Amino acid sequence: MNDTQELEAIWLQAMEAREKNLDEEARQLFHSILKQEPRLAEPRLELAHIEIERGQLQEAEEQTRLALEILNNGGQWTADLEPNILLSFGWNLLGEILFRQSEELATSPDRDRFEGIWNDAAAAFKKALELDPENGDARRNATHCRPIDK
Repeated sequence: MNDTQELEAIWLQAMEAREKNLDEEARQLFHSILKQEPRLAEPRLELAHIEIERGQLQEAEEQTRLALEILNNGGQWTADLEPNILLSFGWNLLGEILFRQSEELATSPDRDRFEGIWNDAAAAFKKALELDPENGDARRNATHCRPIDK
C-alpha cells in the first residue's frame, strides 16, 4: 500500500467514525492524516466540524482558514468535486463559525467587535454564494446574516 492509499484508507475510517458519531476517534484519525500530509484541506474541514460540535470555535476557525488557504493554492485532494464547490463549502463553514462567535458577543458591551465578526461572517457567506450559487446553505445563511451598516 502506497502513501496515498494509506491516507485514503485512514480517511474512510475517519468518515465512518463520523457517521457513527465517534467524533473523538474521527478527530484522531484526521490528525493522523494531517501528521503525514499537512497540505490537505479536506481533513481540516472535517476537523473544523468536530471542533464546532466540541465548542472549540477558535480551533474550528483556524482549521477552516488553513483549509481555505490550501484550497486557494490548488491543494484540493478530492477530485470528485469542482474546486469552486469545495471552496464555497469552506467559506460557508467559516461564516458559520464566525456567526457563532458573533452570537457569543451579542450581549457583550463590545459592540464594535460584535459587528466586526458579524460582518466578517456576512462576507464569508456572500463569498460562498458567489463561488457556488447552488449552495443552499450559503444562500440561507447570506439571507439571514446581512452586513451591519456603520
